Amino acid sequence: LHVTLVLGRACLPRERIPLLVDAASRFPNNATLAGLRWFLDPRAREHIRREVWAQVERFQATGLPLDHLNAHLHFHVHPVVMNVLIEVARTLNVRRLRLPWEPWWRTLPLDPHPLTTKVGYALVFSLFAWVYRSRLVDAGIFFPQAVFGVLQTGALNEGYLLRLIDRLPPGVSELYAHPRLDTPAGLGELHALTSPRVRERLAARGVRLTTYSAVAG
Repeated sequence: LHVTLVLGRACLPRERIPLLVDAASRFPNNATLAGLRWFLDPRAREHIRREVWAQVERFQATGLPLDHLNAHLHFHVHPVVMNVLIEVARTLNVRRLRLPWEPWWRTLPLDPHPLTTKVGYALVFSLFAWVYRSRLVDAGIFFPQAVFGVLQTGALNEGYLLRLIDRLPPGVSELYAHPRLDTPAGLGELHALTSPRVRERLAARGVRLTTYSAVAG
C-alpha cells in the first residue's frame, strides 16, 4: 500500500480532514512545508490517521493481498505518519514496511551526480533510519536491511544496475524504482529492470528475487 498524503487526492472529503487538503480535497504539493505544519499542529494527527485508514480500507476492498506498507515520497518517515503505519501493521498483522535507508558509501561511487542532492538525501534518510530501526524491530515489523535506488531516483539504468549487483551486501535488500511508459526516465528504468543482462548478472551473483511477504510472511 503506497500511502499518499502529498501530491495527490484524498480518499476522504475535505470536511473530514480540513487540515490536510484544499477545497478540491487535494494534498499539498510541498511535502516539506506540509510535514512541518502537521508536526506542529497536534490536531492534524487525527486527520492523518483518518485518511490513512481510509486508504487502507479502500485497498482492502480490492481483495488484493497487502504485501507491505510505504508512502509516496517516503512520507511515512514523518513521525506522525510512521505512528499510524505501525498501528496499521499491528492491527492488520501485516508487519512489513519499507525503511528507506540506502548504504550511500556503496552507491555514490557508482554515480555521484548530483552529489549535493544525494548527500542531503543520504543524511536525512540515515537519520530517520537511526531513529526508527530499533522501534520497528521492537514492534516486530520486518524491513529490508537496505533499499537501493533511493539516491538514483529517475536515473536507474542498465549500467547502474549491473554495477550495483556486484556491490550488494549479504542479506535482504530492496530495489526501489519507477518504471513507466510515458516518460523517457521511466522507460529507461523499465528497460533496466527487464534487461537480460541484468537477469544474467543476478543469477551469476546468486541473487534471489523475492517479495516482502515471501521473506517475512
